[in-house]
Amino acid sequence: MIPSTVRIFVCTEPQDMRRSFDGLALATRQVLGQDPRSGALFVFANRRGRQLRVLWWDGGGYTLLCRDCTRRCSSCRSRMAFQTGRWSSTDTV
Repeated sequence: MIPSTVRIFVCTEPQDMRRSFDGLALATRQVLGQDPRSGALFVFANRRGRQLRVLWWDGGGYTLLCRDCTRRCSSCRSRMAFQTGRWSSTDTV
């Protein structure tokens, strides 16, 4: 279960979905300047918004959640627009 106080950062710059734990942790450090082990959720999407990955450090290791939105999320993709900023942050879940 993810705590209700966890911060969520959404990368608004498309990422290469071939990246795994280390690549996404590096993007978290380089693009955001945040520690990927801070306990926050870091959400990444590919250029078309069809694939999502969420990186989370749960205290014992990284958790990588992957979602393919090819069919089920067509309305989500149409609403997903990458903004000029690199990251967007939400306060809590």
